[in-house]
This record gives sequence, structure tokens and C-alpha cells, in this order.
Amino acid sequence: MTLQEQHQRTAPAVESRAPDRAALLRYAAEGLTQQQMAERWTKESPYRTTRSAVAMALKREEIPPVRPRPRYEEEIPWRVAERHQRRTDAQMLRLWARRKHGKQVVGDEALRLNRWLSRLEEQDAVIVYVSDTEEGFFWIARDRTGDLDAKRWIWVDPRAN
Repeated sequence: MTLQEQHQRTAPAVESRAPDRAALLRYAAEGLTQQQMAERWTKESPYRTTRSAVAMALKREEIPPVRPRPRYEEEIPWRVAERHQRRTDAQMLRLWARRKHGKQVVGDEALRLNRWLSRLEEQDAVIVYVSDTEEGFFWIARDRTGDLDAKRWIWVDPRAN
């Protein structure tokens, strides 16, 4: 028997379990992030847990996020499918919205956003989102938007701050 097998037989199993509702509410009231909640729970209880287990427990217990993400519904008026969340156009729309709302966009993100906005302006295009396609986002010429339902496209003004 190897040393590892001996350890597995003699070491007590550490059960993984998410915090209960009372602990989650207490942590949320303290303003802890999900990662901080997981770390605190691991220290305060005989159980270990992960950030994702805390996130699932918060959702299951219907406890609202401590720091809700901005939605930018004016700039991104669609419910973007999970499979399209990481697409370049989705990322750039979020960066553009942050900038438009006065938040700083710096470094590589600023460079990428500026290039993306320049290309949109050069092509005089609008962003169209179609959730039931593989691609999700499309660029079409602005003069063709009359053919589309206005809820399907968004005009991105590169000059907007």
C-alpha cells in the first residue's frame, strides 16, 4: 500500500458544504464578496466551500447580490444568451457603456474599444443581436436598419463619452 493510499484510508474526509441562509445573510450584510464568503465559511465551519458554491447558495436562497453588476440596458437592450456573453461585440458594448457612463476604460481595454469604435464608424454600421444564431452579433450598414425591428439593433456612437 502506498503512502497516499494509507493517508486516504486514515484521513477524515472533509465534507464540502455551502453556508446556510443565516451565514449568507450575515456575510452579505458585511458586504463580503462571494470569494470572501467562501473563505470565511471555510475558516468558521468544519466545511470547505468554493466561490461558485456560495454563488449557487445565494441564488437558491434568493439573496440579492451585494454588488449588483451594472446592466447598461440602454446600451445593451437585449437579454444576451450565455453563449454570446464573451463575444467581442458583447465585450465592446459593455466597455462602451462603461465609458459612456463616465467610468474609466484604460490600458488594453481602451485600445481595443477605440479600434472597435473606429471600425464601426468607418463602416457606418450598427450592431444587431439575434439570439437564436450561432454568431449572435452582426454588423449591418446603418442605412439598412429601416428593414429591422428597432429592438434588434443599437446604434453605437463612437463620439459619445
